[in-house]
Amino acid sequence: MPLYVLEYQFPEDSSRRLAARSRHRAYLAELKRQEKVIAAGPFSDGSGALIIYETADADELERLLARDPYGSAEVYGERIIREWGPFIGGRVPEA
Repeated sequence: MPLYVLEYQFPEDSSRRLAARSRHRAYLAELKRQEKVIAAGPFSDGSGALIIYETADADELERLLARDPYGSAEVYGERIIREWGPFIGGRVPEA
């Protein structure tokens, strides 16, 4: 299955993010148990975060993002999604 990287910036007003954070983290933990999230975490400068997903396709990723509490709380500022093809690491597809 393809890997996707989501990079997003936090809005300057952190109130919505902080209000939704525990639900967002619980949601990501559940996706990790389902092996849909590979890794997730904020940038060390606090400007945003990065999440690596493994989904069947981009449509499934969009469905997962639509259910994320950060999505409904409109926490995502600028958002970049890219399909990612690592060649070194634990999730490298077989050639």
